[in-house]
Amino acid sequence: MSIIILSKLNSMFKLDSIFNKLVISFILITVFLSIALTCFFTSDLKKHYYLWLKTI
Repeated sequence: MSIIILSKLNSMFKLDSIFNKLVISFILITVFLSIALTCFFTSDLKKHYYLWLKTI
């Protein structure tokens, strides 16, 4: 998945240096991690919310 995005970005911006590829992959990884963390925390908050509702 990320390889396809990287190749598309490569063809768009004509990035030939390894540094640019590393920067783009780092950005993609950070975006993926932030999405995963938000999903994790929202599900965690939902659990707490349901537990709080059960106690009331």
